[in-house]
Amino acid sequence: MNAFTRLPDAAGVMAAQPIPYRTESPVTAGQTLSVFGITIAMLAAAIGVLLWTHKRGWLQRWSMSVGVGKPSRSALRVLDQARLGHASHAYVIDVDGSRFVVVESSRHVSLHSLQEGSAIPGEGHE
Repeated sequence: MNAFTRLPDAAGVMAAQPIPYRTESPVTAGQTLSVFGITIAMLAAAIGVLLWTHKRGWLQRWSMSVGVGKPSRSALRVLDQARLGHASHAYVIDVDGSRFVVVESSRHVSLHSLQEGSAIPGEGHE
């Protein structure tokens, strides 16, 4: 007997049975509403937790408005800057009332302290 021959009884039985189709909706309206309700409740809880942690100050390190409004005492302020060459820049910075000149190039960075009476670029020159 050949293994590729079909049995006529099995083919006739398989062809006689119809394919069962689903007659009801796979997702009911009640299930859809409950999913939306749970989603809205979870979003409200997440927003509440974020507002609570922001109020407690736990989100300040990730907040973009940390330095806005009240500058800290040790804040660096760039008073002036100038381009000295192709890859060299000079900056005048203020740190707690002390002024420094930072010269940056492609090979090194140097820092020089300014005296109280020394001139700052752009001030007092006519």
